[in-house]
Amino acid sequence: MGGKTGVTTPTEDKAGLKQEIIANAQRKVLLADSSKYGVHSLFNVVPLSALMM
Repeated sequence: MGGKTGVTTPTEDKAGLKQEIIANAQRKVLLADSSKYGVHSLFNVVPLSALMM
């Protein structure tokens, strides 16, 4: 997860599932601990700009 890459995940299956969940959510927020920030995985899920800050 990072400012340029947004939310990422290591597998295509997880990316698709997370994208479906986000697409169907009324409110989109990200809850992550500090160990996730700056960690980048292969598959993009959503840009940070698509989430509520």
